[in-house]
Amino acid sequence: MPMSPRNEVFNSYAEYYDNVVRPIRDKSPTQLRLDGLPPGADTDSPWGGFGRFRHLGRTWAVDGDTRIEALHTAYEALQLGSEPFREEPTRKGSSLKLTEALKAQLEYRSEYVYIYER
Repeated sequence: MPMSPRNEVFNSYAEYYDNVVRPIRDKSPTQLRLDGLPPGADTDSPWGGFGRFRHLGRTWAVDGDTRIEALHTAYEALQLGSEPFREEPTRKGSSLKLTEALKAQLEYRSEYVYIYER
């Protein structure tokens, strides 16, 4: 990857996926999380340390413990013309979560998507 995803803000989710997620997925197809750590491990990346992108008129940051499969599912929906995310309030602002329809497609119970407005 030419630039650190921590320093760049991508203009769209699709651009973020193509530049950050796809290279990880292509290099390590069995890797579950962006940071490469096993499920349940504390992330060693800074908060929002796996890149930022613009979506719905705002900037969003992705945490390293986000699951690659969930991001791929969102990307596929976006390529088909569907909005993959729903906004959810947090104590400090907003987060993006998968739509319920996309969440139901995942093989695990929780979506493991950690994307926060920054």
